[in-house]
Amino acid sequence: MTREKAGYTLIELVMVIILVGIMFLVTAPLMVEISRGWQIATLRTDMSESGMVAMDRMSREIRQIRNNKSVVTATASVFRFFDLSNNDITYSISGTNLIRTINGASNQLAANVSSLGFTYYRGNYNDPLNLLAAPVVGLGTVTDIKTLVIGLTFSNSGTTLSLQDGVYPRRLQ
Repeated sequence: MTREKAGYTLIELVMVIILVGIMFLVTAPLMVEISRGWQIATLRTDMSESGMVAMDRMSREIRQIRNNKSVVTATASVFRFFDLSNNDITYSISGTNLIRTINGASNQLAANVSSLGFTYYRGNYNDPLNLLAAPVVGLGTVTDIKTLVIGLTFSNSGTTLSLQDGVYPRRLQ
């Protein structure tokens, strides 16, 4: 009576190795794309959170402009004003950082900023006829700005995110 040994033959082991290799070759690019997608989603989420915090801060403070004689600088990339507490506040960009300067002390509001833009209007920003090419500003000068739009663009590792907010300063209406 002969007894068969339980086990695998060399051919069966080679076939399993080949099948596992084929499965790996098919799924590896998919796993790389899933990982890349996750990294991009995480990056966009981080940029979005950072941008929303910065945009909220700027909008909130700009709404607190002291009066229509408190806007000192209003260019396409710099906005400077005095608030209700007489703080001298400036928003600008330095390199890839959004900078908030208050009474001469600068701090970074957000990183990876590729552009900061301000657009000024003499009324509702939905009406292109209200666009101000060169707003009247200067300490003690009555400004013609009634509303403004803040635009922020973030860029990091080939991913770009743009945010925009319209602001109606209460004391400029």
